[in-house]
Amino acid sequence: MHPKIRMSDEEREAFLERNKTLRVATNSSDGYPHNVPVGYHYRDGRVYFPSDERSKKTANIRHDDKVCCIVDEGTAGDDYETLSGVMIQGRATIYDEGEHETMTHDALMDEIFEGEVKDQERYERVDRVVIEVEPENVVAWDFSKVN
Repeated sequence: MHPKIRMSDEEREAFLERNKTLRVATNSSDGYPHNVPVGYHYRDGRVYFPSDERSKKTANIRHDDKVCCIVDEGTAGDDYETLSGVMIQGRATIYDEGEHETMTHDALMDEIFEGEVKDQERYERVDRVVIEVEPENVVAWDFSKVN
C-alpha cells in the first residue's frame, strides 16, 4: 500500500471505534465466499459481533475459522478521495452465550445498538453466540490523505 494513504495505528483504532457496521466474509463448505454486514464492537484490538447459532456465517466459521472483515466509509466514483477503510484478516472463535470471559451477547448488543434492539421478539427466539475475530493481518487506508 502506498504510504501516503496508510492510516496510522491511532487513526485505525479511532476509525474502528467510531464505526458500527462491518462486512464479514466467511468460507462456505461449497467453496463460495459468504459476505454479510453485521453490527460490531471493537475492543482491545479485536472485533466482536453477535450471531444466531443457526446462521450461515456461524456454520461457515465452524467449518473454517478464517474470515475477512471490512469496515469502510465514503463513495466510489467521482468521490474516490472520500474512501477510507480497514480490512482485517483473521481467525474467528465462536462463544456460546455466557462462555466468553468478558463479552456476553447482551453486553455486545448494548454496545452496538445502544440498548435499542428493534425486534425484541425475534432477538429472544434465537440461540445467540458471540464471535470474536483475532486479527492476523490488518490493512487501513484513507484516500483523503492524497490531497
